[in-house]
Parts: sequence; structure tokens; C-alpha cells
Amino acid sequence: MNNIHIRLKNLRLEHDLSQSQVAAYLGIPQQTYSNYERDIREIPAIHVIKLSGLYHVNADFLLGIDTGRTDAFDLNASFTQDIPLKAVLLHLLRLNQHNRLELVRFLSYLMNSQRK
Repeated sequence: MNNIHIRLKNLRLEHDLSQSQVAAYLGIPQQTYSNYERDIREIPAIHVIKLSGLYHVNADFLLGIDTGRTDAFDLNASFTQDIPLKAVLLHLLRLNQHNRLELVRFLSYLMNSQRK
């Protein structure tokens, strides 16, 4: 299992989940999941399958067999109101550093308010 522990942690952080939340999803203690991420304990195949569903990646990606991700974005897809994702990203790249930080703060605020 080639660096699965690194992929597990990165995917969990990308999805803004805690170890406790992922452990609850798998129906295991948080410490057991932590041991997966720290490469202390080997992750069972059933958990690889469940996590691939949670993170919308294939099991081969988690296992390090396939380095491509199935959750890649289509930059030409509509982001909102017929504005393609590519256009949104280009606008973001044109922001100065201060405004990028402000945007990240605002996005965090929106994500937190959406969870409530």
C-alpha cells in the first residue's frame, strides 16, 4: 500500500473532515483511524472501499496503484449561471494576495454557516 496513509490524510483535510468524523463514518474508534493515517496499522480493504466512496476517488488511487484521480474537475463545466469553472479560476488568479486571503476567510465563513 504505497503511501496510502498520506493520501488518507490529504483527502480528509481536503474534505474538511476530522479524524473522528471519518472514524464514525467507518464505524471504528478514532484511534484506529488515526493509526491508519500514521501508517501504524494496515487499513482493511472494506475501509478502502468505503473511503473511496466518501472521497469520490477510486480504490486504486487510494492504494497508490493509479495516480490519477476520478474527481478531477471539468474546467469547461458550468460553475454557476452558465459561468464556466475556468473563468472563475482565472478571476481568482488575478486577485492580489490581500484579496485572496480575504476570499479564503469569506469562503471559510460560508462553509461554516452552511454546516449550521
